[in-house]
Parts: sequence; structure tokens; C-alpha cells
Amino acid sequence: MRKKRTSTSLRLLNKAKQARRPIFAFYPDQRITKTNRLPPIAPEAIVTMVTDENNMMSLPLAPLSLNPVATRTITRYHDSKLPHLSALLDADFMAAQLQSLLHASSSTPPSQQGQRQQQLIGCQIKRVKYKPQKNCLVIYQLHLRDRKTGKTQTIAITCRTYEHHASKRRYHKARQENNGEPSVFPAVFHLPQIETVGWIFPCERKLLSLSFVNNPHYLKHVLMPPLVKQVWGDQWQIETVSSAVVHYVPEHTCMVKVTCTLMNRHHHTRRQQTLFGKCYYNHAGAHTFDIMTQLAEASRLAQTPLRFPAPLYYDQERKILWQESLNGQTLRDAGISRESHSSLLPMAAKALAQFHCLTLHTNDTPSDHKQLLEHLKNRAKTLRTIKQLNQQKLQWLIHALQVGANQLSSYQAVTLHGDAHSQNLFLEQDTIAFIDLDDVTIGHPLLDLASWMGGMIYWATMNKRPLDDFLTELSYFAHHYNQHAPQPITNYDLNWYIAALLVNERIFRCVARLKSGRLEIVADLLVLAKQFAQQQYRLLP
Repeated sequence: MRKKRTSTSLRLLNKAKQARRPIFAFYPDQRITKTNRLPPIAPEAIVTMVTDENNMMSLPLAPLSLNPVATRTITRYHDSKLPHLSALLDADFMAAQLQSLLHASSSTPPSQQGQRQQQLIGCQIKRVKYKPQKNCLVIYQLHLRDRKTGKTQTIAITCRTYEHHASKRRYHKARQENNGEPSVFPAVFHLPQIETVGWIFPCERKLLSLSFVNNPHYLKHVLMPPLVKQVWGDQWQIETVSSAVVHYVPEHTCMVKVTCTLMNRHHHTRRQQTLFGKCYYNHAGAHTFDIMTQLAEASRLAQTPLRFPAPLYYDQERKILWQESLNGQTLRDAGISRESHSSLLPMAAKALAQFHCLTLHTNDTPSDHKQLLEHLKNRAKTLRTIKQLNQQKLQWLIHALQVGANQLSSYQAVTLHGDAHSQNLFLEQDTIAFIDLDDVTIGHPLLDLASWMGGMIYWATMNKRPLDDFLTELSYFAHHYNQHAPQPITNYDLNWYIAALLVNERIFRCVARLKSGRLEIVADLLVLAKQFAQQQYRLLP
């Protein structure tokens, strides 16, 4: 009796188990030739036509279009539960698949394939969200050119790969939730050979209001009228409206910039307004609206020198928060990481201390080192699968932080920003404004301060800066924070929180986002975290 042949993916999975390879491994700078393509997808599987059982969509999976003598350098990944991870993270490979999808969805007959109107001319990975052994989400930016007119357009596609035989069920569910069909691609598509489901922006798995805020007609006649009436009065009517996506985090939030021209019905005067709408997958926007109202009121009453974008309106039905626009630029754009950092660093430190002086009325439970240690334990479970991390050092560090927590000083809970970094501080002439206020809460001040300083360490490590240089900047920042803080922090506590947040935020994000060059620095970040936990650095007197 003939032995049943297993699939390519299962054979590779069994091979990995036999070799006792780590669940996740990272192999940089692998050479790909025409005989060494992306495992675990066999060449014969790539070029076959895959037809959905219900004939919803037939998609030819294209091979990599490589020159027989040329090679290219890519990064290969191995995850025992996600055998197609490397394929999803290879922009060239996915461009070939999406080009085939573009052709398959075209109405052009096969005999006239050379005359197809849309041509894919570029594909870049914009964002990655990776959960080891579970799934991986990638958002691609595609550039298309019309062969007849020469005009180009840019579209965003979100793809999510799943474990063996798990994508089909999710594809059918996605088809039921999204019935719209964009003109170029199907709204939702399935690439079963790489266990992947894709959504064409603004179609989404969770952010169901995206199609509303990106439709000018719907904006003008449905979304904007109640907002305009509440904020400016019913004497104003909308003449024109346009929107542009500013920041998009798939399945979480999307910020849209809306510009509209209003005309006064009585005086026939016109005014142009710019505002921002933020879409949520849940009703977190209602809580943020309340927080922003309190902060904007504190600024209006001169209770703080800080500025905040004023909330305008919360659309409960569509989960959209509307807020005013600010004039200026982020601290990162202003050059806080470049030559002007010496003047901007103390300004940022002072602003963070002033934020911690604010009074906030909320039912949130104060965050402190106990919650942080719980998060660290959960992070460590995920990080155990990462080949680049020395697991003995990681476990030693977690234990050292647990023991060291007994010596931490007590602090009164303060108002925390929750996501303090240079892109969330806005410079308006000589005034600092805080933006992105979704994570504002109350808790230990070092959760903000050490998070900011962990970001400084992260970028210094990425840029291979000398240790002494950025240690001086860390000390400079901490010193200026203490000058304006409601409660000065100690060197021991600062070192402990920096060590904990380097693991909890920076190392974990290097794994979860898989940006170029990030996995190569996790070992260095772990060494630095250990040194801070050992109190090797004195940043404060």
C-alpha cells in the first residue's frame, strides 16, 4: 500500500520538529536564486491555479519573477505554526501574487492580457503586526499605473496569514462582513496556498467605519452635517469636503484629515475648516473624548501651559471621534533627534513633568510596577520563542526585576500620557501640545518617563551610537524632568523602570513589528536592560 504523501508545509514542519529548531528563527541575508526560492512554498504549488470551492474567486498564484542568473538578498523567517511567514514578509513575492490577483479580477479576456489597463509598478511593506505561533498581519502600499492614461494611484492592502487550514474559514467570514467591491481589486480575497486573507482599504476586519470617512459623498451628506451643526451652528452648510488618511493601524484605529468649505446661509460668507476624525474598532473613543474634554478645559482655563486638541464631536453609532487641528510640527520633525536636540530635550522633559501635574477625573485603576511585572511575564512567554534572545539572560532579568521591585520607592499616582514619544508631542511656536490621547490614564510617573528614555536608548542602539553619548543625553533628560516634576524620581527607580520597559516595550515591539534591522538589535537591548537592572549606570545624583 502506497504511503500517503504529506503536503510541503507539513513535511517542513516535521523536519523542523525532528531537528528541534526553535519555534521562531531569523535568518538574515539569505541568497535567493531561481533554484532556492522561499520555503515552505514549493515551486509547483506556486504556479498552480487555485479555485475557491464556491467559485467566489479563482486566483492564479504567480511565481517569483527572478532573473535566472540574478540573486537578491532577503530575510527569511521560520515559525512552526505559520509556514508562510517568509512569503508574507517578502514584498517582491507578494507583489507577484497581487499582480496575479489584479489580472484575475480584471474584465479583460485572457487573450488580451497584454492590454490590461492597470499595471502594478511598486509594492512596499508599511506595517507588520506579528503574534508568534498565531498570525501575522502585513499592510502593503501598492502603486498602480493606468497603461492608457499614465496616471498612477496608490492603494493599501492588508493581508493576514494563519496557521494550517485556518484561512478558509476566516475568508468566508470576511466575505460575509464586506460586500463592497472596489473597482480594481475584490474587497476581500483569499490566497489559500499561503493561508492568507486580504482586505483592500477601506475594507477592514474591525474598522467598519473606514468606508464612511473615505467616501466624500457620505462625508458631506451624512457624517459632517450633525458635526457642523453642533460645532458651528445650523446657519453653516457644507459646500465641499475632502479627506486623506494620516495614520492607519489596521484593525485598531485610523486617523483621517478632513478639509471642508462652509458657507453661511445668511451672510453668504465662506470659511475653510480642517479637522481630524479618528475611527475606532470599539467604543474607546467615547472614553478618549471625555479625557480630551478635561485636558482641553484645563488648558483653556490656564491651569497648565500645555495645549491639547479640543474634541468636537463623538459619533457613537460609527465610533468616530472628531477633533480640532493644531498648527505646528512634532518634536521629531522639529529635529529632537538631530542637531537641535539640546534645546528640544529639556523642553520635552519639562512638558512631560507638567503633564504629570495635571488633575484627571477617571475611574481607571492606577498603574504601577505590579502591573508591569505581570505584563513582563506574559511578554516573556512570547519572547521565549525568539532565537536572537539569550533565554537564560532573559529569565535572569525577569527574576532580578521581581526581586528588585521590593526596593522601589512609593510615588503618588499622576496623570500619564501612556504613549509618550517625540511624535506625540507637538511644537506650536514655543508651546508644547500633546496629541494621541487614547492611552491617557493615571499611575506611576516612571511609566511615562522610562518609556520615553527607553525610546531614546532604542534609537541610539539602532544608529549604533556610542554608549557614553546617549547616556549623557539620558541623564540630561532625567535631570530636567526632575526640576519640574511633582515628585523627583530616584536613580534606582529610574534604572529599574528603564530595564523593565526595554523588555516590555522595545524588545517586544522589535519582534511584533519585524521592521528591517530590528531583530538584529534585540540582543543588544537585552544586554542594556540587564545592565540597568544591575544599577550599573548613574543617570541622577
